[in-house]
Amino acid sequence: FLVMATYLLNLKSRLLLPRTEPNRSEDEEEEIDPREELVQKLLDYKRFKEAGEHLQQREQGLIERIYYREVSDEPNRREELVVDLSALIRAYRTVIRRLPSFEPEEIIPEGDVNVQDKMNEIINTLHKNKGKITFFDLFKTVSRRREALAMFLALLELIRLQKVRAYQNTPWGNIHLEMW
Repeated sequence: FLVMATYLLNLKSRLLLPRTEPNRSEDEEEEIDPREELVQKLLDYKRFKEAGEHLQQREQGLIERIYYREVSDEPNRREELVVDLSALIRAYRTVIRRLPSFEPEEIIPEGDVNVQDKMNEIINTLHKNKGKITFFDLFKTVSRRREALAMFLALLELIRLQKVRAYQNTPWGNIHLEMW
């Protein structure tokens, strides 16, 4: 920048100041016009700028081909997949299949299982297990389908309230639950 500013000031001074030599030789008259020199420098600058942009585009293209993903700032960061509702439903179906089916003769008293009680039970279980547990470990104590349904609804409600977080370390892997 300073070099170009100096050059422009020099050019302007040569154009504005009168020449001190009254007798010019023919060689001096053939001297390159300072404006032509400026145009030449500007054309050179434009060529260098275009070459720089071309090199930058090539570099970017090479980077995209070589490095297919960005390097994480956290070297030991665990890749977690947030569990969607369909994965939770599949896990719930697996739990239900393990439980004995409903017997028509069995009479279930109304109010036997409460979703709010199951929410508290989930929170207590998480506290006992240092804030983490797997989905299937949570359902190990469940013995009836109605109780499993209440536990599942309680879990969904806790996830909705953002008190519990469900995630998977790998696709189709265990569903992990942890306190938020």
